[in-house]
Amino acid sequence: MTRFALLPLAFFANACADTEGLEDTLTDAETEVRELIESSDFDSEKSAMSDHGARMKVLHTAMAAFEKDAHRQGCEAVGVAVGNWVDRSFAYKGLFMDMKARPFAAIAGDITYVNNNDGEFNGFSVKSAPEVGNLVIEGDWRDGVVQADVLSSNDQPNQVALSMIGAIEPNERYGGGYFLTLLADCS
Repeated sequence: MTRFALLPLAFFANACADTEGLEDTLTDAETEVRELIESSDFDSEKSAMSDHGARMKVLHTAMAAFEKDAHRQGCEAVGVAVGNWVDRSFAYKGLFMDMKARPFAAIAGDITYVNNNDGEFNGFSVKSAPEVGNLVIEGDWRDGVVQADVLSSNDQPNQVALSMIGAIEPNERYGGGYFLTLLADCS
């Protein structure tokens, strides 16, 4: 557990020094992917994210943007997390996907603000593949960078211990926003 407690500190120290590069990478990301994430209704079966081709674009964008950061931290990408929130409630919904862009958990949670540019990123799995079980998300975000731990919520045969490494884009104008991260194994 100590390993996970230290990951956010190491990540934020590295990320704060390299935030400009991360923002440039996201700025260069396909507009189509941003619009896809922002407009997706993650509750709907007819969501744009129900299309495998759209999920593959999201996967490739996340890999291009964050894989180097994950490798610098000694982590290996095992999937992607993507989601959005649409108002000032900051309640998000999203998906965890594997490296073939197949969803393995629907997620929900809350973005909280501590200051203007940072806060907490917490959530849980709403629906998961049986082999994954229930998951809990605990983490932080700062200046557009999110780092969170994804852990099994109880004693399950297949314990999950992953890190979310990526970006969060709050939209101050209308209160919504989105996040896009890698799911990485840092063990």
